[in-house]
Amino acid sequence: MANDPHAIPSLASSLASFLQELKPYVESRGHADDMLVDNACSAVSKIMISLTDNHGNTGLVQALGSPSCVNIVTSVLPTLLASLPLCSDHEEDGPVYVQCLGNVLQTQPTLPAVVEHLPRVVFVFVKAFKECEKEDVKKSILMRLKYACTQIQGAPNPAALVQGLDQGEVAWLERVLSGQEQ
Repeated sequence: MANDPHAIPSLASSLASFLQELKPYVESRGHADDMLVDNACSAVSKIMISLTDNHGNTGLVQALGSPSCVNIVTSVLPTLLASLPLCSDHEEDGPVYVQCLGNVLQTQPTLPAVVEHLPRVVFVFVKAFKECEKEDVKKSILMRLKYACTQIQGAPNPAALVQGLDQGEVAWLERVLSGQEQ
């Protein structure tokens, strides 16, 4: 690929096309089998992981170039978040919540699509934490949940901005953010 100057644009357009093919499956929560939707969300998450690695500059990020990656993340993130949390396939909790959403938060915290959807990210993390079965993944989700709340600027109480949580979840989130619960 390094020797072919046409390969990178081709890879970028193929990736965008592939993500468009997955979109109907990701968007079918409530209309299709939860396992199918969870697996589509996982596939999209794994692509996003390759675009938003921990360093922000290796793998596909380096190959495609930052603007292409940012455009892909910007276009995919809202659809992915709307279909989360995972309902059936909790083997994918780590890749989806820790690696994908965590990497997006870490590498693109000021990206308008990320900032705009921070309350939904917090909602997803709260719901995911409750359903997650693996302690190491739960610990990582909790760490990313706290970080996401710190990114909600100008909000004295980030829990108040998160729509869709029940009163118990809001109270738990407030305890987490105040350090009363780990």
